[in-house]
Amino acid sequence: MVIAASGVVKHEDLVEQVEKLFVKLSTDPTTASELVAKEPAFFSGSEVRIIDDDAPFRQFAVAFNGASSRDPDSIALMVGMSA
Repeated sequence: MVIAASGVVKHEDLVEQVEKLFVKLSTDPTTASELVAKEPAFFSGSEVRIIDDDAPFRQFAVAFNGASSRDPDSIALMVGMSA
């Protein structure tokens, strides 16, 4: 999980809000390998294209379920994300 903020945001205030709002997250020790064995990823082959020549910038996101930062497999996943 990544928490990000932009603009005039005090780090301490952001940390306080995150600690307050995310206290009920699961502490399930299931590893990424166990999740993959239980529910393998499915590639649907889908694609979406939106063309707007008036917009000078583009942003996009691709998201997958992954391991928590405390998971033993998280280091391997982080290495894969940086490649």
